[in-house]
Amino acid sequence: MAQNKVVSFIPNTITLMNALSGCLSITFAFTGSLTLAGLFILIAAVFDFFDGMAARLLKVSSAIGKELDSLADDISFGVAPSAIAFVIVSQQLNPNSVGFAELPLCTMAVCLLPFLMAAFSALRLAKFNLDERQAPLQRHLQGAGQAQRQEVPDELHGAGRRAGPPHPRSQPQSEGGCPQAPAQIDRGDPGQ
Repeated sequence: MAQNKVVSFIPNTITLMNALSGCLSITFAFTGSLTLAGLFILIAAVFDFFDGMAARLLKVSSAIGKELDSLADDISFGVAPSAIAFVIVSQQLNPNSVGFAELPLCTMAVCLLPFLMAAFSALRLAKFNLDERQAPLQRHLQGAGQAQRQEVPDELHGAGRRAGPPHPRSQPQSEGGCPQAPAQIDRGDPGQ
């Protein structure tokens, strides 16, 4: 049982490395080392890829892991790019390096606009965590350690359908719905 607890921390540790890389990116951005800031965002992306892979391979999942992953993603792919953009915009609008508090209000506002990216990134990740369409995968991952749920459900493969009525979006739409496939175009006689 103790080994199982240690294994369950591996994906979260990788996720924490993602968050740490994002924090280092922010630090380098604010010290003016934009190349290193960008490099640490790329390193965070590698950790982000491997934390999900580790969770699937080890068949571990937890609510804290999901929330931690979203927080790390917002730091690394929301706040860190916003910090880089802030520094670039500030350097362009404040070439004389006047203190930020001494800038005109409208210049300050423009300099802070890049942080909207971080705010909307957090909103998008929060909506993703609450999205019910993610529920089949989350239920599968949470029960992955149980013997009766070792196989991936058919709806994740697309090989089968769930019992019950089909999802409304899976039905072909007619008027006002999704566009239908274009009809074959009659080009007439190819010899003309």
